[in-house]
Amino acid sequence: MDQFFVTSSNPSLRQISKIQRAYQIVLITSIIWSLQSLIAYFNVAISPITGACVPNSPGSSLYAALFFNFIISVISITIPMIFGYLNYRNIHQTTVLAEQQADRQVVKMVLLQIILIIISNTSLGGLNTYGLITTGVIKSQEQQLQEYCALLLINLIVSIYFAAGLIHL
Repeated sequence: MDQFFVTSSNPSLRQISKIQRAYQIVLITSIIWSLQSLIAYFNVAISPITGACVPNSPGSSLYAALFFNFIISVISITIPMIFGYLNYRNIHQTTVLAEQQADRQVVKMVLLQIILIIISNTSLGGLNTYGLITTGVIKSQEQQLQEYCALLLINLIVSIYFAAGLIHL
């Protein structure tokens, strides 16, 4: 997003890309996600039989799984695509940057970012969907161990996205 704001020809959009604005956005985002997590706090109770956290209603676990999949699948891919395209358009309209072929570099960066997001988040969303489908199924210990192994492998795949992001720093 920041690349789009910095390359914009509109001064008010460029003004958004200031460090103070970044602090405000982080604060607002933190508040929103904290409020979102309160839903889980009020919809979960400790079972007196097992001592484990269980949802109060089936709707709350369905909401959590669908919301998580929506965030993972749709939003995390759509936002970089939209702002990557807008950034490409801004750079392409700037003659000097277009002559330096900066638009091609932006396309490569955005495509790499989207590919890494798809690789990491598709597997995590798939595992979450599998968990949602098999919520009421009684599983053997072997099946639980296989699911745990899959979870560990998928967490490793998800960490690839973050590791690749650190390489570019």
